[in-house]
Amino acid sequence: MTAEAALQNLKKTTDDEQESQDDTKGMRMASCDDEILSWLYWVSLKIKADIRESPRHDVMGGIDQHHAEEVVPESLYLLLRLLCTDDDDQENMDKQTVNTKLLSIAQDIVFLASGGQRPTPKHIGIGVAVHQATRSKGLVQLLHAAGHSISYESVLRTDTAIANEAVKQYFDNGRVFIPQNVVNAKLPGYIMYANYNIDINEETLDGKGTFHASQTAAFRRSEPQEQIPKVKLISRRAKSLSIPPGMFELKDAKMES
Repeated sequence: MTAEAALQNLKKTTDDEQESQDDTKGMRMASCDDEILSWLYWVSLKIKADIRESPRHDVMGGIDQHHAEEVVPESLYLLLRLLCTDDDDQENMDKQTVNTKLLSIAQDIVFLASGGQRPTPKHIGIGVAVHQATRSKGLVQLLHAAGHSISYESVLRTDTAIANEAVKQYFDNGRVFIPQNVVNAKLPGYIMYANYNIDINEETLDGKGTFHASQTAAFRRSEPQEQIPKVKLISRRAKSLSIPPGMFELKDAKMES
């Protein structure tokens, strides 16, 4: 049963029971609190078990709502729906907006309940994005302390994993970096190219000490249904990148007429 169907059934059952319980409400108030606490205890155990059994998110490239829904147990999402929304909210707020906010809260709970051992798409995405935009260790650690991001150390390991994958592709493709959405595409479709000449000191009188090179970049937009291979994130991976020999070696081009 989906969360939406469960909510509808629960609401109908609650409305039916409310009419029959009005007369006995005063008599049951004394034991009501204890009963509710007992329910909350068992609900918390159920949700904790579901979090432990939920799939881990240990890849870079799935930072979207679909992957967020995979790591959030349905029981946790349902509880947050009951706690944070009602019929009036559903009418006044966009359903997608509500869902996005609930998933954000749910991912924080998953991260906290696991002691930070289950990073979610939200926590990986925010940490990497903030570090890329600001290069600030302090800001990343501030977000991590508030429970909204992976740690700065994890961000460095994530960046290193992405860089190592790019270096591997560079050598696998004959010392040319080709993006995965181009290499693995069954139907490449429309590919755009951009060329740029790199000329240094070309106006010297004797022609010495000059540098001439050309660079070509290919661009391709991925199709929505494409499954692009994702970079595996390993918590023990190194935080620094080891550049293989010859990575930046420039060779003279042979020009034959």
